[in-house]
Amino acid sequence: MILASERFGSTEERLNSVYDFEDSPHFDDAEKAALAFAHAAAAVPNMATPEVWERLRAHWSEDAIVEITADVALNG
Repeated sequence: MILASERFGSTEERLNSVYDFEDSPHFDDAEKAALAFAHAAAAVPNMATPEVWERLRAHWSEDAIVEITADVALNG
C-alpha cells in the first residue's frame, strides 16, 4: 500500500518522528513552525499564541499561512 504522504515525497522516518517534530532532524525550521501552529490551532481551546503566529510568519508567506490555516480548519 502506498501512503498519500509517501506519494508526496515524505519518508517513513518523517512519519515516525512527526509527534516529536521539534527535536527531529527530519523537519526544517519552516516545517517545524507549521507543525507547531497546526498543533496549537487544532487544540481546544485554541493555543495559537502570538509567539506561534510570529514563528509561522518568519517562514511562510501570508498566502501560505492562509492555506495552512485552511488545512488545519478542515482536518483538525
